[in-house]
Amino acid sequence: MHLTTVGPKNIEFTKNLGADEVIDYNTPNYWTSIEPVDVVIDGVGVNQNLFSQGRQKGSLS
Repeated sequence: MHLTTVGPKNIEFTKNLGADEVIDYNTPNYWTSIEPVDVVIDGVGVNQNLFSQGRQKGSLS
């Protein structure tokens, strides 16, 4: 499963690229609705809360 966060203008674009789940990062506390994942890749380095969603033996980048 591919889950990603984007701004509202890019939701449909990102779905068309193949993301299974797309979350608007402007939604307050959006990271609390994300189930634990195996890999977190933060290409911007803005939201450290996302790293709490990584599984205990997952990877953080």
